[in-house]
Amino acid sequence: MRVYEELKPESDKVLSALAPVFEKYSGGTVNIAFSGGVDSSVLLHAASALRHRYRVLLRALHVNHRWSTQSDAWQLHCESACRTLDVDFLTTRLADSLTDELPSETLARTKRLQWFGEVVDSGTPILTAHHLDDQAETLLLRLLRGSGIQGLGGMLVDRNVGKLRILRPFLQLSRADLENWAKNYSLQTINDPGNSDTRFERNFLRHEILPRLVSRWGGAQGTLSRAAGSFQATQGLLDEVGHEDLIACRRSTDQCLLGVYGTLSISALDNLSQARKLNLLRYWFRLFSLETPSENGLSEFLRQLRDGASECAPVLRVGQCRLRKYRDSLFLLPGSPANQEKHSTRRPWNASPTEIKGADIGIEGKITNGMGLKLSCLKGNLLELRWQKGNARLRPTANGRHRRVKQLFQESGIPPWERSRLPLVYYADQLACVPGVAMEHSLSASGDEPGIQILISDLRIIGAGTGAECT
Repeated sequence: MRVYEELKPESDKVLSALAPVFEKYSGGTVNIAFSGGVDSSVLLHAASALRHRYRVLLRALHVNHRWSTQSDAWQLHCESACRTLDVDFLTTRLADSLTDELPSETLARTKRLQWFGEVVDSGTPILTAHHLDDQAETLLLRLLRGSGIQGLGGMLVDRNVGKLRILRPFLQLSRADLENWAKNYSLQTINDPGNSDTRFERNFLRHEILPRLVSRWGGAQGTLSRAAGSFQATQGLLDEVGHEDLIACRRSTDQCLLGVYGTLSISALDNLSQARKLNLLRYWFRLFSLETPSENGLSEFLRQLRDGASECAPVLRVGQCRLRKYRDSLFLLPGSPANQEKHSTRRPWNASPTEIKGADIGIEGKITNGMGLKLSCLKGNLLELRWQKGNARLRPTANGRHRRVKQLFQESGIPPWERSRLPLVYYADQLACVPGVAMEHSLSASGDEPGIQILISDLRIIGAGTGAECT
């Protein structure tokens, strides 16, 4: 390989496409998704020509999918190429071999992204070599799969997947542009026979369909890529509408003691047209990088909300989250684990940080003054957590009457699905605290008296809700 460190970005469209990225991350680290094929080899080679000018540390990331008998040889090739260019090289071998049957493109992509997320620091980009022809293929694939506007926008130049930032600087360059660079610099690249296997949908389009389209409509790839850009612009407008509707429909989550992504007013939602309701809900899911529900699933859920067709409040499960109704609010919630553990209905507790599997909550006591349970309740190991509510009751105020837990939950607007997960805190067989709701007055710390503030957190979600506390 020949690397020309003195090339000026304006002298070549490949370098011109890369220069803005390197300027933005000057002095930092840039990761390159490197398979060893033509496209990623050009990306790595061109990036190495710019790194010193912008003081960028390059690192190549290679995934050995183990779906070919040549996979290990390809890994060695990539390692050798990085050694020649003096680029840091990091690789992984997928644990499950995909050689025995037709590998899943979706599964392979998911595993790659998972590993990238593990090894790439937050805020540090990873560059892929997707180009204009790839974008055209993506649009055709999604059209044939019946994708909506967002899907038809194809691949984005700049996309966040969790904490991972993926940049695609070559989306305006053709496959021919990259092949010319590889030829001009005599790059040695991998030729994966799998890329010619038309059992894969994308390969079928690439080798069987697109050539016929191009023979009839010259420049079809560029036209399809521009169409994807138009869909992206349209999706941007829809997101603006979704944002405005979210502001109009959003409700406070103060009544939620456990994790929740957010709540919407059903009355306000009913003022929107069906199309705007669907758009708002899809936008709401995407805000939290959640799997987006299908239009059929959302439409049926909205129908049940409108008609009250089912005896129970409707629930829509999508991936690891749920949409649920309570009173006049719609809740977007984290889902329970697939293999939820059972937990004991009662257990001793010493106020130390404790995780309750099955209920999927964390509970801890924080020493404070003038609030929470009296600190003296820690003596004698008499604190206990219980999940059987029954007719349990306590007296929240000095001159008030005893109140049943069920009443307290209802008056506070606590959603039913949270109640079964929340423990009651007992002291010497007396109900002392309903976390986040009420506390037995006779056991409450007051004035400068030391106390135990009881905090509840949701193990199913990070950053949603505020957690409950007894004060």
